Formats: sequence, C-alpha cells, structure tokens
Amino acid sequence: MYFIILKRKNLFLITLMLFSFDLLSKVLISNFMQNAEDLKIIPSLIHFTLVKNYGAAFSLFESFPLLLKFVSLIISIILILIIFLKNIISHQLKIGLVFLLAGSLGNGLDRWLYGYVIDFINITILNFPIFNLADIYINIGILFILYDNLVKSNHRNIIKH
Repeated sequence: MYFIILKRKNLFLITLMLFSFDLLSKVLISNFMQNAEDLKIIPSLIHFTLVKNYGAAFSLFESFPLLLKFVSLIISIILILIIFLKNIISHQLKIGLVFLLAGSLGNGLDRWLYGYVIDFINITILNFPIFNLADIYINIGILFILYDNLVKSNHRNIIKH
C-alpha cells in the first residue's frame, strides 16, 4: 500500500492537495482578517496575525522581490523535473521533495500574484517569525531529505565496515 501511494501520479495529487490547503488557508485568512488585528486561536500560544512578507525566510532579501519570484519559479521547475522525471528509489526523498514542491509553489504563487507572501501563523510564546502552511511544508520536506541522507550515510558506513 505504501508503495502504491508513492507512484508518480499520486505524488502529483499529494502535491496538489498540499498546495490547495496552503492556498485555501491564505484565501480564508486574507478575506476573514482584512480588518482584524489578531485572532487568538489558543490564547497566549497561537494567534493568526495577517502579515505581508516581502522577503524570504525571516524577511531576508525583501529588497529583491523580482529575484525571489524567479528563484521560487526555478526551484519549483527543478523539483518538478526531479520528482516526475528522475527515478527516485527512496520513499523518504520522494516525500521530502513533494513537501518542498508544495511549499515552493504555495509561496511562489503568492510572490507572482501579490508581490509578497501571505503569512499568518503566529506562535506567540516563542517570539518566532510569523509563517504559513507552505513554510511548514518546506521544513517537513527538509527534514525528510535530511533523514534520507542520514539513512544513506549510515548504510554506506555499514557497508564499509
């Protein structure tokens, strides 16, 4: 069953589903919170705070919006080519790349449509930058890719000894 889920057409559907969740969350938040300052989901823990992020992670490179648009487009194209044209054996790598692609598409679409990324998840107790679902997907993707590399590295070390 696990192997069936990770076939190419299903990877496309999973990417589309994740991308759709991100898009829907941003549309709902943008429409619902147009005039609201803060929506307390779990008081003193998680709030929804609508923010326009003109930069990349942690608002880096906000002076280069055109660069960020093209970087997100190029990364998305490269990920599509890797996922759908390359024969990837590792399931962890497939999952990681799918999450990265969904996140890249979600934030990339914002950049192309609005010139900024819609962020809204505010973990108030950490004083952490406000983020969105696409950012979560990107981090999940990175974790799966790191895990995949760790497994491959351990496997190579076992074979050497």
